[in-house]
Amino acid sequence: MISSSKEFKMQEMNFLKQALSIVQSYFTKESPRVIKVQPQIKRLEKE
Repeated sequence: MISSSKEFKMQEMNFLKQALSIVQSYFTKESPRVIKVQPQIKRLEKE
């Protein structure tokens, strides 16, 4: 059984990846919107 904490982290990762995908389709990679999401994904990947 996966703990609630892990479930929430997995859900957060999925939402951030979706957000990044959407943002990248509308903005350049230098956009502040893209730059803000990428470190959050990297942080979660390290955990």
